[in-house]
Amino acid sequence: MGTRTGGRSAPTTVNSSVRTREYLTTAIKAIDKAFQDHYARGNYPAAEIDAQKLERLVKVRFGTSARARRLIVKRCSKGVAL
Repeated sequence: MGTRTGGRSAPTTVNSSVRTREYLTTAIKAIDKAFQDHYARGNYPAAEIDAQKLERLVKVRFGTSARARRLIVKRCSKGVAL
């Protein structure tokens, strides 16, 4: 195997998954903020769209198993960062 140009190594699976998790967590926080703003202003159609986006991202980030949902609800109820 040769070295890549630019002196950078190929991304590993661990690094890729960490970057993906960080991106998803940042995106979840941004959409949650948008949801809260729209809801507070009474813009319910926009808040609903944000909630649907948020639901999709949370499913991608944490999975769809019952165990994952319990963990998310527990963290959110305690105010722990996702």
